Amino acid sequence: MKIIAYADAWSARQGDTVAFKVSCEFASYRADMIRLFQADDTPEGPGFREEVVSANCAGDYSGRVQKMRPGSYLTSADHPAMRVRDGLTVACWIFPTMPGQGVQGLVSKGAYPDGPGYRLFIDDGGEFAFSIGEGAAATAVRSGQALQAHRWYFVAATYDGASGAVSLAFEMAPGLTPHWLREAGAREKQGSVHSNASLDNDLPLVIAATSVCDTSTGVATNNHFNGKIGEPTVFARALSKDELDGIRQTGDTPSKGLVASWDFAATPFAASVPDRSANKLDAQVINAPMRATTGHNWDATVYNFNINPEQYRAMHFHDDDVDDAGWETDFEWEIPGDLASGVYAARLTSRDEEEYVPVFVRPAAGAKTADILFLVPTFTYQAYANERFHTNYFVDWSLATDR
Repeated sequence: MKIIAYADAWSARQGDTVAFKVSCEFASYRADMIRLFQADDTPEGPGFREEVVSANCAGDYSGRVQKMRPGSYLTSADHPAMRVRDGLTVACWIFPTMPGQGVQGLVSKGAYPDGPGYRLFIDDGGEFAFSIGEGAAATAVRSGQALQAHRWYFVAATYDGASGAVSLAFEMAPGLTPHWLREAGAREKQGSVHSNASLDNDLPLVIAATSVCDTSTGVATNNHFNGKIGEPTVFARALSKDELDGIRQTGDTPSKGLVASWDFAATPFAASVPDRSANKLDAQVINAPMRATTGHNWDATVYNFNINPEQYRAMHFHDDDVDDAGWETDFEWEIPGDLASGVYAARLTSRDEEEYVPVFVRPAAGAKTADILFLVPTFTYQAYANERFHTNYFVDWSLATDR
């Protein structure tokens, strides 16, 4: 598809304005507003029937490509408290669903793979990994064993700024199914980097992706995590083993050196996630991860988040999540006040390509209406709105041309 587009509203009233966002690979395209009477163009159907309507937006437009950026994650803006120097601890619970299928960020602040900063991630072999510093000095410490899918793990990475010592500790949580054997207890891997490792950068901290950012938009663009994350926490010092055990066993978070501790159970359907630390480094939610999901401590007795939020302190992230593509507006349609209600569409054409973007026009408030009400089933309609997959480079549509 060389032209793909969407409107900022499913439906609108007479007198409203609807904005259209277009991605076109050609130099230009034509936009017309049409009313759809019959869209069945199969040979046995009644025949396709449309009617061009007068519109302020009708005309020729310059084409431009607007990209899709799928993948859900959280981002917290750069802050002096994040620019740790003397030490660091990053800890969280994770429930991977696709380990071993590419690099997947967990908590990171610094361009992947070797920009200044720190990165806790899953490597392309499915192992926990932690890197800190810049360039060749950003040596990664790896767990040495691949993770199992659909199991909860506690993972913590520490860095001692004085000695350069790096540690990666991890442990699988007991499962609810007795026949599924648990791995051996807590494990730890040691390493070291230069004691003056470069950590300073002005990038945001990212959860569930790496800090590879599109500088023009400030968003993460790859290495998205597939699975659940719970209770991510950052400290500006290397925590002791006893302190890490306390976090893992009881959830108690030390206050000394605390940079941020994001509470996934609070305001589970808001556009941001609150930070419980004094720094208030709230994180923005990007591309709608699944919220209020069961955490590592869920005991299968509570099936409603509202009853016990403490057992639902996790989010489920996916590398193909999308909420708003965030495209810029190319043109706007001012719906005439006397336009008949019905099914309309912006018809976009260029060369031999054609795209329709439907808009359902409702009567204005208080307007005289017909005796028959037509209900458009937009939930069913949305089930077939997967045109965004046409913009993904990894989908080979040549294998589905007959469908």
